[in-house]
Amino acid sequence: MAASIFHNNVILTFLFIFPFFNPTFAGFTVSSFPKNPKALCCILWESILRTISFVRNVCCLQWKSVAKEPKSSQNWVNHGGDLYNRRHAEKETMISPETVSNLRLKWEFIAGKDITATPAIFDGTLYFPSWNGNIYAIKACDGSLVWEKNLEELTGLNATGFIVNVNWTVARATPTIADDLLIIGISGPAIVIAVERLTGELVWSTLLDNHPAGIITMSGTYYKGHFYVGTSSSEEGASIEQCCIFRGSFAKLDVRSGKVLWQTFTLPDNFGQKGEYAGAAIWGSSPSIDTTRNHIYVSTGNLYSAPLRIRQCQEAENNQTV
Repeated sequence: MAASIFHNNVILTFLFIFPFFNPTFAGFTVSSFPKNPKALCCILWESILRTISFVRNVCCLQWKSVAKEPKSSQNWVNHGGDLYNRRHAEKETMISPETVSNLRLKWEFIAGKDITATPAIFDGTLYFPSWNGNIYAIKACDGSLVWEKNLEELTGLNATGFIVNVNWTVARATPTIADDLLIIGISGPAIVIAVERLTGELVWSTLLDNHPAGIITMSGTYYKGHFYVGTSSSEEGASIEQCCIFRGSFAKLDVRSGKVLWQTFTLPDNFGQKGEYAGAAIWGSSPSIDTTRNHIYVSTGNLYSAPLRIRQCQEAENNQTV
């Protein structure tokens, strides 16, 4: 698990580590926090100086196999490209410092609005969303259209209105290839959908957070029949009177049904009260999976708010602000 703290106008982000199974091992509940504000403040402040890891003991688990890399060097299955979020095409040999000047435009595809996500690539087909509210599948060889689906028509969802100047349902993350499915999060409401990779037909839709400003902006990672993804929000853009109660979370879904198998939050419960802990969204990149240690790594960003007692404690201790 992790937290983000403002320090001299810099957001310090800590790494979260989750086991594959039940992530509630951390025991980091409201009741388990130190009752002394100074002690709690010191714990939070000291954590800035080191990465915080909550690792469940999984020594008794026997793992007989690990995930394999995609067979084709041309496959790119999520934002990070693989299980490890390396964004490294290690088998690429044609492009080099000597040949890069020879690159020329082969084809172009015009979606109508911006495309801000890295395409996923599988078996010669590119998959990506556009800010016009569509998801596309096109051929990598010539850019010809395979299929396109409008998210609003596909899901029946209406835009939440929290994204400025966008009054339609959109996705902004790289889709994740999960065998014969394509899985992608919606940028409001915080819903993950799966569609048939070959046709774009909707298979399932799962709500991960019912906060009105909740969004999914992370590209998930698929591993052994499960989909891992974090939640974010656009709540920090709201007025002071409206902000903030959203808490980031990380979830594991069954890839066939979309059922949430577990979901854990990155901050203690604020019980819907403003002025408590809020934020620590998991909003970018892709989860990294360590198949040897059976851990998943994600990071958080944007601590929207912290309790007054914590801010006062920190100011008294070192004249810094949270």
